[in-house]
Amino acid sequence: MAQHLDMYSNLLPASKHLSKLVLRGTARMLPDARYGCHLFAGRQLPQLQQLAFGWDPEAADDPVEDADDLPPPFLDSEAMQAMAGCCPALHTLLAPGCVTEDAQLAPLLQLTALSALFLAGDEIDDDFAEQQLALLVGLKELRVNLASELTDVGVAHLTALTGLHSLILEDCSISEDMSGILHDEGRLELHYRESTGESVAQQLRPRARRAVLLAALEAEEQAGGMEAPAR
Repeated sequence: MAQHLDMYSNLLPASKHLSKLVLRGTARMLPDARYGCHLFAGRQLPQLQQLAFGWDPEAADDPVEDADDLPPPFLDSEAMQAMAGCCPALHTLLAPGCVTEDAQLAPLLQLTALSALFLAGDEIDDDFAEQQLALLVGLKELRVNLASELTDVGVAHLTALTGLHSLILEDCSISEDMSGILHDEGRLELHYRESTGESVAQQLRPRARRAVLLAALEAEEQAGGMEAPAR
């Protein structure tokens, strides 16, 4: 594999003065997505603050409205560790569709400035929310799209992110109770309320409690137990 390292690391520019980098189609250019960690081999980007794979937040279009637009996942645990070493000043990571199902996000805790994260794809499920996303307590902005395996149960674990100022979930498997918007299942958008000082976590907790309770009651009903209360 060593002779192919340049195929990966050459996808990243070598300039140490970059503060923002948007890479489109990177995952599809990798000879083998299993070796995404080599993307950061031999690179030091000490001033990079924003890294985006496939989606530029300043662009008018949003290319992640459909699962077909997502790249094959290539950011695994090893890649996360390599990225943390390559980009120590990173505060915004936009990687929709890029994170593998078994990726560990713990290396991102080394990025003390990291405050904004955007992920997408079915790899982001309830277990991932509990075991990975809930660890990133320094986040102020979190967005997840096209996560059909992320339900109310997983979203409830995001109450651990007490510093969140913005939470946006699109096309996830969450209920009206969690969404808080009639006939708008699958979408949740919460922001810090300056007028009351109410954080995203504080707004989310009562919804999470009710949604998880209803889910448990409905599961019991399906198993032949008591009837679930009307919503």
